Amino acid sequence: MLKQFLIFILYITLSQAKVPGEETIKGWLNQSDFNITDSESIYLPDNERAYLVKVHFNGEQRILKQGLVLVRPEYDEAAFIPGFAMEYEITDLDHDGISEIIYNSKQDFPTYTLYKRFIIQLHDYKIFELYSSSHTKQKACNLCLIENIEWEFDDLTGNKIKDLREHYQLSLETGKQSLVLKEKIQEIEFNKKGFNLPMRPKPL
Repeated sequence: MLKQFLIFILYITLSQAKVPGEETIKGWLNQSDFNITDSESIYLPDNERAYLVKVHFNGEQRILKQGLVLVRPEYDEAAFIPGFAMEYEITDLDHDGISEIIYNSKQDFPTYTLYKRFIIQLHDYKIFELYSSSHTKQKACNLCLIENIEWEFDDLTGNKIKDLREHYQLSLETGKQSLVLKEKIQEIEFNKKGFNLPMRPKPL
């Protein structure tokens, strides 16, 4: 009982630890033309607690306005990582101590917009993709084909791991009217290597 209590106290203490100061991070990066706008803790393999930090560049010669930095206090180091959407969710779907990141991206083209959704992990400073899906929406058209994908996370197998339920819909839109042409749900099981696809497809 005492051991469990001490482990709980240690967990609370670690969870309340703060991200290193801005000047410390700038020193690790050997760069100073930015300001930190937000930070959130994230867990990497081997139970390493790190921080995902959003920065805003303020130099006159800046190419980008924003960036992401992975800060690793255990190693007294930090590095910029490949950019993904600045709005994301950090979670742990299978409770294994390694964080997953869920985010959306959007690309505009002359005749359509491409939407993508990703589930990734960070291994060191590299992005490891667990799963992604995409859908498109036509634009500047009288009869537009519109795809849409909704994600919902739930324990689908009773193993206390959050799996993915993906709802796909294809519609034809004209003016204010919309006609559903195709719709299906597939349930995708999460495991240590990512997502097994599919688990139980469910056409509607």
